Amino acid sequence: ADLACDAGGVEAALDALTAAPAACGVEAGPRRLAAEALWLMIYDDDASQRLIGAGGHGRLLRVLREEGSCGDAVLSRGAMRVLAETLYSEPRRAELWSNGDLSLLVEALEWALRYEPAAERGAVLATVCDLAALWVWRAQGAAV
Repeated sequence: ADLACDAGGVEAALDALTAAPAACGVEAGPRRLAAEALWLMIYDDDASQRLIGAGGHGRLLRVLREEGSCGDAVLSRGAMRVLAETLYSEPRRAELWSNGDLSLLVEALEWALRYEPAAERGAVLATVCDLAALWVWRAQGAAV
């Protein structure tokens, strides 16, 4: 994972993941694999900082907004797993916490219940709850 990160793997995976979204119902296989690759590469604070430096959180949240409502459970799950792993590295005063849209996480709960296969639902709900708890803890300003 360190070699991949050092070779620009985080940035390349982010680019692949945030490539132009497909229409609802169109296969998103390469983007799903990019989300999985990000999750596998990012296991420590250094890798999280690479993602943050590349604007990764904003890009991942955009993917969730664009793809979650389409019912692509695999892509949404992948993006949420990466967020759950890396948002803890965002500074407390980061713009994300004051400008972010907490309603996205409420929608993510709905998507998890609607689109996730029953066998995956528990893990996804735990991830969304983790993200929501962190967001509420760190949120400030109008986002609260």
